Amino acid sequence: MINFKQFLSECIDEAREDLWDTDAMAPDLGREPVDRFGSAHARQSKRAELWDAIMQFREGFIAEEDLFMFFQSFDKSVTYYDFLKFIEGQGYVGR
Repeated sequence: MINFKQFLSECIDEAREDLWDTDAMAPDLGREPVDRFGSAHARQSKRAELWDAIMQFREGFIAEEDLFMFFQSFDKSVTYYDFLKFIEGQGYVGR
């Protein structure tokens, strides 16, 4: 009788470990885990840094040349014409 109680307890514990029977599915998914948080965080951090620099330019704390160099630190392919086009869209050319 003691063995039967122990057997039932072990069976119940095994059933509780994988209640939805999903452990057997994991190897069959065939997908690698993807870190979406890391890439989203990096992208949002860069965006925040750029907008902080733009706000500093608006307030007059940094010069146009410094803002352009800051833009180029993120993307070397940004030309001065691209930069002026962006600033013009913000309403700051001819200040």
